[in-house]
Amino acid sequence: MAEAIVTVFLQKLVDLVAQEADFLAGVEEQLQLLRTDLEWIRSFLKDADGRRRENERVNVWVSQIRDVAYDAEDVIDTFLIKIEQQRRNQHFSHGFWCFLSRPPAFHDVGKKIKEINKRIERIRDNKSRYGIEDIDGEISGSSNEGPSRKEKRTPIVEEVDVVGFEDDEKTLTRKLIEGETQRAIISIVGMGGLGKTTIAKKIYNRRVIKRHFDCHAWVYVSQEYQIRELLQEIIKCIIGRNEFEMTEEELGRKLSEHLNQRRYLVVLDDIWSIEAWERLESAFPKGQLGSRVLITTRNKDVAKFAYNRSPPHELRFLREDECWDLFCKKAFRDVNHSCPTDLEMKARSSTEWEKVLKTISWHLSEGQSQISKILALSYDDLPFYLKSCFLYFGIFPEDKEIPNRRLIQLWVAEGFIEERRGETLEEVAEDYLQELIDRSMIQVGKRSSDGRVKACCVHDLFRDLSILEARKDKFLQVDGNIEDSASPVRSRRLVVHHNINRRYVPLSRLASNLRSLFWLTPMGNEGSEVIFSHGSFKLLRILDFGETISSLPKEVGDLIHLRYLGIELLEIRTLPSSIGNLRNLQTINMGKSYIRPPNSFWKLQQLRNVRAGAGIEVVGCPQMNHLKNLQMLTRVAVGRWIEHGLSQLTNLRKLGLDGRLSLQEEALSRSLVKLEHLHSLKLMRGDTMQTFAFFEHLGHLNKLYLRGLLKELPRVHEFPPNLTKLTLIHSKLEQDPMVTLEKLPNLQILRLLRWSYVGDKIVCTGRGFHKLGELILERLDGLEEWTVMDGAMLSLKCLSILDCFRFKMLPEGLLHLTTLQELILGYASERLTVRPKDNREDWYNMANTYLREEEMS
Repeated sequence: MAEAIVTVFLQKLVDLVAQEADFLAGVEEQLQLLRTDLEWIRSFLKDADGRRRENERVNVWVSQIRDVAYDAEDVIDTFLIKIEQQRRNQHFSHGFWCFLSRPPAFHDVGKKIKEINKRIERIRDNKSRYGIEDIDGEISGSSNEGPSRKEKRTPIVEEVDVVGFEDDEKTLTRKLIEGETQRAIISIVGMGGLGKTTIAKKIYNRRVIKRHFDCHAWVYVSQEYQIRELLQEIIKCIIGRNEFEMTEEELGRKLSEHLNQRRYLVVLDDIWSIEAWERLESAFPKGQLGSRVLITTRNKDVAKFAYNRSPPHELRFLREDECWDLFCKKAFRDVNHSCPTDLEMKARSSTEWEKVLKTISWHLSEGQSQISKILALSYDDLPFYLKSCFLYFGIFPEDKEIPNRRLIQLWVAEGFIEERRGETLEEVAEDYLQELIDRSMIQVGKRSSDGRVKACCVHDLFRDLSILEARKDKFLQVDGNIEDSASPVRSRRLVVHHNINRRYVPLSRLASNLRSLFWLTPMGNEGSEVIFSHGSFKLLRILDFGETISSLPKEVGDLIHLRYLGIELLEIRTLPSSIGNLRNLQTINMGKSYIRPPNSFWKLQQLRNVRAGAGIEVVGCPQMNHLKNLQMLTRVAVGRWIEHGLSQLTNLRKLGLDGRLSLQEEALSRSLVKLEHLHSLKLMRGDTMQTFAFFEHLGHLNKLYLRGLLKELPRVHEFPPNLTKLTLIHSKLEQDPMVTLEKLPNLQILRLLRWSYVGDKIVCTGRGFHKLGELILERLDGLEEWTVMDGAMLSLKCLSILDCFRFKMLPEGLLHLTTLQELILGYASERLTVRPKDNREDWYNMANTYLREEEMS
């Protein structure tokens, strides 16, 4: 984690030298020394971070580096505030500032940097003085010969109480003994402790498996592996003797020669790296005898790399009833593995249950500690750039889906994302999230139509781990972990969740080094004003309120380091002109508010995302040529600004326009064609434009939302050529929209919502909608009949028909859609979900019965 902290700070130093060269006369040498020393230290941190759990000296040394990096960051950020204050006071002219005329605060920065450099020198000396140098060769035993000096974790023993893996066992057994004759690689993927080894061991010991293969071997790989030792273990399993005198190459050849004419099964349990598989693979001949290599891993990248025509098998989490079943098997072995009736139904007071909890709390904490150690292996294995991203999940409430967009905006604002040529920071952040998912540390909640992660979630155990590790590194503190002592909170980030029974930390306890504050509980208007005006919050980068406040005070302009502002206002509000001082602001998320920003707001060059759920009003015609980084602008009111402002937002990816579009139709058409990076467009409310010819020039546009009256749909060639998702609402079309829409070549999701079509019949002809995967028909009050011809919608997976009160019967053509996986029918709050299986007529008849009954009721 210290490596990530130092890396982020080093980037800040580079930016400081580039942006504030005029103010650094006299301290350049000290800054360069600071940068050089930290870059040298960072080269060692990659290995030292992983040794902290086993070596207390290393732990102390790394903690000292972390603290000095934090303190250096405080000095630099405070210095930048002084520069900004000096600019505002106009005590100097642009481009020239006599060093002798600088106030004392500017001279102090040089002294403080010198002190920090002295601390770093002492820390560097301590590396040799206390023998920390000696651990250099101990790291990463994967590539060294000879025994690893790091203690190897004992593999999990065979588990007799297996619950919930019956289907997995059948599927994996079938993959092992059936299918292709060439050697195949089968992978089991899942988070630590989920049961990968358990299910693999159970399958490995099955009689049908033992009979099917000529020889078998099970080897435990782990993070600290030695290739030579692994080969020796496999040979011992298969041949029955040790080969201590052979080299790694000789062992590999001997094993390959022995397996070449045999049908073998080798299990590589708990493999962490692609390198390990690359070095072992040549020992397993490919042959045509139906041999198999079974891999268990937490990292999907390893499974994908080893993949040869058999996709990774991902284990699911146990259902609640399965968890109860497993608990009973463990807790009640003497009573047929079931909870005694008298205990299950026994009434106890809350006081009695608290006593029970206290008696077992020690055992629970011990068990939790063991689980944390298992999961911590995944955290320790993360590259430095992912550690900060993972710890950030402790911010979000447990058991809640986390919107991908918000998470990525916060990561970018924190400076966690490294720049990569040809990609936006948001695109790099999506790769970071996908890597955490592939490492089985984060789960996908929802995916968008193009397959991207739309929302994610984190298992409670991993969330607990993130909070624990974050607190150790002073990275993050959650309100439930704040002590009642008078000492200030020292973490760089603080999150306070809503809990009416909890006594919250007073604002006075928050230290001046706080960088991110998530206040997700009511605090009253006075409390919010304190946050904006209190001197302790001047270094904030992230300020996110989860509750509504009455106004945004002018003191917000003093938070010059602010990059992310999340806030919701009670009423229509004009933002204070001082918001134009937030020259680092990247994202402003105003929730459901309606805002009227001052013209100074549109000069903020770092703006990337602007969102207000109820709308944004642009006053006058401000120049927007400064907004080269702006990527998202949602629900902004149509106005005169479009004529000269919209075309300047050349990096927009997502745009929402609200109001009478026809008043600015010509200017809007001219401007939109210049937004060549636009991916998502919403045109909302009021009347809608008469022509959409400009759509065909938007080659990257894949999501389109049209709300408002339409005389007719655009012609097929006028739609964006790569459109994958289309939503129509309040269009009141009189002609069947399917006639046009079924011809859109790339359409995957179609949503015809409230009053988008007022006719009584729709028809889907053969070969239409050949890529459509999801169709939603909602509140089409006049719809009575739907015809689906043979060959239509052959890719449809999900169909929803909601609140279509006159709709009487499903089309028979649905019976031929073998791809259909889910059908949702309903009125008001009532919903019926049907998942079609082999007998197509059963679900079809059940759905029609539901429709008839609802119509009569």
